[in-house]
Amino acid sequence: MTVKNRKIVKSSKQWVIKNADIDLDFIPRYKVIYREIKYPRIELKTGNLVVVAPYGYKKIKELLIKKQDWISKKIKIIQSALKNNGRKKIYNRTENEFKKIILSFISKYSNRFGISPQKVFYRKMNSKWASCSNSGNIIINKIVSFLPVQLIKYIIFHEMIHLKIKKHNAEFFNILKKEFNYYEKYEKILMEYWFKIQNIEENKKN
Repeated sequence: MTVKNRKIVKSSKQWVIKNADIDLDFIPRYKVIYREIKYPRIELKTGNLVVVAPYGYKKIKELLIKKQDWISKKIKIIQSALKNNGRKKIYNRTENEFKKIILSFISKYSNRFGISPQKVFYRKMNSKWASCSNSGNIIINKIVSFLPVQLIKYIIFHEMIHLKIKKHNAEFFNILKKEFNYYEKYEKILMEYWFKIQNIEENKKN
């Protein structure tokens, strides 16, 4: 493995190796972040390959080779999403405007399903638009605020189903299709928005 232009930056919580060039054909560049974690993982949140590894982990190349097929497939999907995200409109809403939209859809689908979330939380999330906890809480990623209303509606409907059905099984998708017959289209558009927003957020840090 050939590594060039390797720059190591230390912060209070992690070591970061930036701009590492590797001689693997399937991905030319990557970044390694060392943290106090037990197992390594691979991330492609902004379209750039990031390996998050425990301190002292020395099998980065082996991990990348092992996950080569997964990485290649993900990169193709991401590249397609990145090509199409330039025309996506970003919506700037106030916190009150955003929460009003969220709560209106939750109220609508609570009446339909006869079930309501215990609580609704708004947080920054690394890899999800939203989630539903085992205790019946719905957590909304704050960046959902940037999305068109129809996509927000889809996300809320998705999580409201999870209040009744935890897994993505046939019953789950049957309910989803009744409201969003072409849900795959929504998932594709959400991916395009994801990378557009993640890149905007990343640029704010630089």
